[in-house]
Amino acid sequence: MSCTPSSESAAAPVLPLLVTIPRVMRELSISRRGVYALFEAEKLHRVLIGARSVRVRSAEVIALIARADAKPLRVPRLRNQTDAAAPANSA
Repeated sequence: MSCTPSSESAAAPVLPLLVTIPRVMRELSISRRGVYALFEAEKLHRVLIGARSVRVRSAEVIALIARADAKPLRVPRLRNQTDAAAPANSA
């Protein structure tokens, strides 16, 4: 019996059960703010590990990627962000 992986297992990456916020950011190509917006929209759910450590189920991330009816996530602008194209008020 050979110890080399079969072609099926070589094609599918093995993901951990829980992934970190930076990993979710990388997989979905979104910002940290975007991940927290997905939490608020209840499209992803937090899994708390201890008092401060947050993880996300990798199955939820995969399901979010696979959704055919997924609409682009609209994240509202922060109050302190200004539009660079807006003319400055000069007196």
